[in-house]
Amino acid sequence: MEKLKDNKKIIVPILVVLVAAGLFIAMNFIGTTGPSGTVSSFYSAMDRGDYESMAEYIPSEEREAFKSEMEQMAELGMGDFEQVMEAMDVNVDIIDEEITNGEATVEAEGTMAIEMMGFEETDTQTVTHHLEQEEGRWVIVDAEGMGPMGY
Repeated sequence: MEKLKDNKKIIVPILVVLVAAGLFIAMNFIGTTGPSGTVSSFYSAMDRGDYESMAEYIPSEEREAFKSEMEQMAELGMGDFEQVMEAMDVNVDIIDEEITNGEATVEAEGTMAIEMMGFEETDTQTVTHHLEQEEGRWVIVDAEGMGPMGY
């Protein structure tokens, strides 16, 4: 009986650690795969002002040009991308996802609010994202309805 109590003292903390690790994995990685996860991750990176991470969700042949455009913002006196995005709040809700023959369509509603130097504006748009697989990962190849505030 004493040995059973000793085993419980060891097993319970191990189970607690395993459950906590499982919750961490679920909260941080579920929803970040597949076409919808790609779209969500793209906008999450945008909200953080992390254009390097955003570039990972577009086709590889477009990444350098995309990064260059983001870097040119600073050269034009607009501040760097991270500074600009600090003034913005980006929220995206996935509405629909369809996958057919290695291509996907993700419809999302995005709200972008900006507050900078006394200027305030909120814009909500429904955007249809077209994705393809590249080396086993989904990438955004086009976004219909985005307007001037995004990819």
